[in-house]
Amino acid sequence: ITFTVNPILVFYTANNQGALDTSSILLLCFSLVWPYIAFAHAKFSSNSRNAEFANLITDGVVSGTWFPITLFHPWVIITVSTVVAMGTLVNGGLRMFFKAIASLTCGSLLAGILIGFEFRLEASSSEIILWALSLFFCVQAYAYLNNRGIQRLRAIKSQLGEEREALRLLTQNMETASN
Repeated sequence: ITFTVNPILVFYTANNQGALDTSSILLLCFSLVWPYIAFAHAKFSSNSRNAEFANLITDGVVSGTWFPITLFHPWVIITVSTVVAMGTLVNGGLRMFFKAIASLTCGSLLAGILIGFEFRLEASSSEIILWALSLFFCVQAYAYLNNRGIQRLRAIKSQLGEEREALRLLTQNMETASN
């Protein structure tokens, strides 16, 4: 969701702020291509778990570039930081969270060096509404995915309990038969 909707919102916000230039547009284009690169990296890697962790860090760098593109728009910073933080906490814990915050900072600094560090803190009503909706739906998506994971774990636990009971009965029957 983040890399599908948010680059479009970044483009919209930067355009409203009068902040779009060639470098910004190129960074946004990379934001649209990055999910496909990350998917291929994870799919064809010999260790998909490590590839996913590397992708999450790169997500942070790519997302951090959006801050200077939007002139450090407060809703962009809040939404993107929250989504990146949630993704890394869920997938990699606190250590991964701190790496992600560092990667967001690095992405922001690198893009800032490229396009500048202008700050403009005002936001239109439409920007506030769109970014608030983005934040809301990203949080809901993570909640849904976590719920699905918990349901799978419960099903596995139940299946293991049934198999354990079947093994206990089988062992009991074999002991009875041998006596």
